[in-house]
Amino acid sequence: MGRRLWLLGLMAIALGVAGCGSGEDEQKLSDSKIEGALNIEDSSTGLRVGSNPLCGIDRVLNDADEVASLKKAEQKVAIISRKDTVGVVVITPFARACQRQVLAGLNQLERQTQKKKS
Repeated sequence: MGRRLWLLGLMAIALGVAGCGSGEDEQKLSDSKIEGALNIEDSSTGLRVGSNPLCGIDRVLNDADEVASLKKAEQKVAIISRKDTVGVVVITPFARACQRQVLAGLNQLERQTQKKKS
């Protein structure tokens, strides 16, 4: 289990490093827009993807600046979109199925946002 969490963290960092934030033309998305796109619900125990207790979200990263700040300052496990424009900090243990769902949702949200800017 520990190795899987380590790999999850490493994958999140690798995904974050693979892209690069644009900086000047970035757009900050609201928490509610990100939460809606990822099916994040507020439960009595905190934010969750769906209602799965193994899919806890600590906080939402709304723009490239927040993603960059997290990568510099903290050793948290995060799932970040391909181009580092949006992400979420997860609570471990975090189910693999939720990881795939969240990453797909973040990348789709990022693509939609970039299409609107064009």
